[in-house]
Amino acid sequence: GNRIDANGENGVDIKSTHGITVRANTFAGYREAGGGEGIAIEVQYDAQDVLITGNRITDSAMGIELTRGRKNGTDYPALPRRVRIAGNLVHDLILDTFTNAGNGVGIVLRGCADVEVFNNTVVHAPTAGMYMGRGNNGEFVQGLNARNNVFEGGANDLDFNSDIDALIGITFDHNHFVTGRVRDRALAQWLSPLRDLSASSGDPQLNADFAPLAGSPLIDSG
Repeated sequence: GNRIDANGENGVDIKSTHGITVRANTFAGYREAGGGEGIAIEVQYDAQDVLITGNRITDSAMGIELTRGRKNGTDYPALPRRVRIAGNLVHDLILDTFTNAGNGVGIVLRGCADVEVFNNTVVHAPTAGMYMGRGNNGEFVQGLNARNNVFEGGANDLDFNSDIDALIGITFDHNHFVTGRVRDRALAQWLSPLRDLSASSGDPQLNADFAPLAGSPLIDSG
């Protein structure tokens, strides 16, 4: 229930912590500072059993990032794992000045394992709703279950830095892709073969509070 505004490079930075919940907070105004990249919620350094739920993030360069992280110039020896990102609202992000594929992205996953991304709404992200990239030493997300999310990005709703087959153990189901662009391709190419066959696309028809209007395609679609 906290409001955490523009107090430095990151709002909450979870390092090595096991068993933490970040719930129902509002984050705004994060920009590149002191070598950090304006992330509202950062999870790294072998953090485990983390729950990020019911938060609202806006006006920041990046929403939520999971990554192995580096300490004193060396890759941290263990990935963050068993992280659930659920029921968060990320909207109206900005593009900052740094060069990073996560700039302007709602949810960034790289160098992490056993991650659940459920029931999040990411809209008005200038780059991508969600991005799956490489960790510091080249590894991708391992074990991802992404269901019932709304993704909207100015370039792509979903993007990734890999052949999709290099992403180990991923599941996508019943997600809504607003613009229908995935990795600079049409949604149909992402769906084939046998990937997120229950996906939908188009205007989600949300009201000013980001809840579905009466005619929204999101109603009863999960």
